[in-house]
Amino acid sequence: MVAVAVVAGLAAACGSDVADPVEQPPESGAAPVAGSAAGTPIAGDSAATVSLPPDGDSPQSVAPLRPETSQQSPPVQLDTAGLRSFPSAATWEALRQCESAGDYAFVHPSGQYFGAYQFTVATWDRLANQRYTGLLGILPSEAAPADQDRMAY
Repeated sequence: MVAVAVVAGLAAACGSDVADPVEQPPESGAAPVAGSAAGTPIAGDSAATVSLPPDGDSPQSVAPLRPETSQQSPPVQLDTAGLRSFPSAATWEALRQCESAGDYAFVHPSGQYFGAYQFTVATWDRLANQRYTGLLGILPSEAAPADQDRMAY
């Protein structure tokens, strides 16, 4: 789902008005991340205060005051297996137009980004090493359009 949001976000950032009918998991029921709420005790906080008794005897240690921690339920795990889908063809086209004007052989003027989706060589090789070893060492802009699409998907 992250890739879907990234692709849709990039297409939107490029000014595309492509509406992608991707289902999103419901936001309700999600618990906040532990430690994110204000007033949550900090782990390892062992500061103690020392106070002098009124009669001038030796100081005594006093335990630090800690805010009460409420019992929170564990975070809700959503089953998103049935909700996974890829962006529409129109969204991918909008992304290609934004990144390279649809040119699969495009090389960014900086020389660091290649192909229709403007891959870096490091990203291309990492993905190729994981799934498509035949594409290792090939510049993205020199790969076939179908291979660039497959790597982007």
